Amino acid sequence: MIREATVEDVPRMVDCSRLTDRLEMSRFTRDIDEDELRFWISDPRAIVIVAVHELELLGYAVGFCVSPTWFFFDAFVVVPDMRKRGLGRKMYAHLRRKCQSRGIELIQGLVKDGHPETLNYWKKLGFEEGHKCIWVEDWLDER
Repeated sequence: MIREATVEDVPRMVDCSRLTDRLEMSRFTRDIDEDELRFWISDPRAIVIVAVHELELLGYAVGFCVSPTWFFFDAFVVVPDMRKRGLGRKMYAHLRRKCQSRGIELIQGLVKDGHPETLNYWKKLGFEEGHKCIWVEDWLDER
């Protein structure tokens, strides 16, 4: 079943994100933490979905509306044992329908450099490769 995430899902979502290095976008963003997930679940601009079977969380997606017509997914995770079984496609179809119901015209996301299989996966779903960018960041606290 694919459904909206709840705060009760948060610990299992964090555990799920630790099964992949694809969320490590910089030395400070190793994985998604519980506070961040709780924030997104409560924010009306966000779409946060989970894929569950019985009580097992098999994947999740988190994203937010940057504008009324632009959605950006920040995380899209499927547990390793469930990859290449169609679950990601079903999750994306669900996410796409939710975006369409909100009037979204563009869905974007980032694919970590060095993961060509991930890029190919999204291309098979109809995504086009955008312009190459370098992620810049200015952390306002000393880390």
